[in-house]
Amino acid sequence: LVSSPGQNILEREQGIRDALKNTAWSEIDDGLSPLLGTGNGTFAVERMWEMAENRSDIASFVPLYGTPMNKAENWKEFATEFRDRIALVSTDWSPLQMDLLSQGYADGLVGQLPYEMGKDVVTNLYKLQDDKAEIKSTILGTNLIEILRVPLNLAPVEKENNYLGNLTILGYTAFAIVATLAIGFSLWTYANRHTRVVKASQPLF
Repeated sequence: LVSSPGQNILEREQGIRDALKNTAWSEIDDGLSPLLGTGNGTFAVERMWEMAENRSDIASFVPLYGTPMNKAENWKEFATEFRDRIALVSTDWSPLQMDLLSQGYADGLVGQLPYEMGKDVVTNLYKLQDDKAEIKSTILGTNLIEILRVPLNLAPVEKENNYLGNLTILGYTAFAIVATLAIGFSLWTYANRHTRVVKASQPLF
């Protein structure tokens, strides 16, 4: 985790830890995570680079604020160097971050919906004023938007067109019966080609 001082960032940290509890992913130990970037994007990317070079077991970096990606050139260099080994998923989804994602310099973004947040605030302020209700401490949950990048270099598609399985045995057996009967009846017809019934049904004879 790439973090920064601030209550909202600390809550994001705890949210990710709670979500990872029952998964195969885990936060690195040794007190190296969260990696504090102090709000400075350049410094954060430098710390990420240093850790990626020294720890081969790191499979993903998750910046909990968008500032590291705002240093676009530094971020691009880091993503290019480690794109085959490290997944990059960041919070926020500014236009610059969206551009970097579309160019392959990130694997996913998770952002808030400011319009929805503002609407909820005004709606609840109106309710408080209209109902003269007692003001209480309330946490209003809002939705998130998740944007993932589908890899452009996909593995070749291998189609499996054989859906019959063991039914092929039944097919071969049925074919053998039909072929045997067809050949047998053909030979019988030829052998009895001079009889009246065969001549009547087979004008060729």
